[in-house]
Amino acid sequence: MTDMKQDIVRNRSISDAVLASGIGLDDVMLVGGGHLDPATKRPIVNENMRADAFEAMLAAVYLIYGMDDVRRIVRDVLVAC
Repeated sequence: MTDMKQDIVRNRSISDAVLASGIGLDDVMLVGGGHLDPATKRPIVNENMRADAFEAMLAAVYLIYGMDDVRRIVRDVLVAC
């Protein structure tokens, strides 16, 4: 069980699951100039940034909607992947 939990909560696993889910966090993240593609001006988001943004989104969902919705999102995005 511990190995399964470690695999789920690793930043790389979270980042991959968020990308696969189609949530589109990368498109709404505001990043500094050092994280913008010089040619397209689109954000360059690494896996740590994406995992942190997902965690922040879960915190916001918790504050607004409650723990049941957070559990549903985690189950749909992280556990179902």
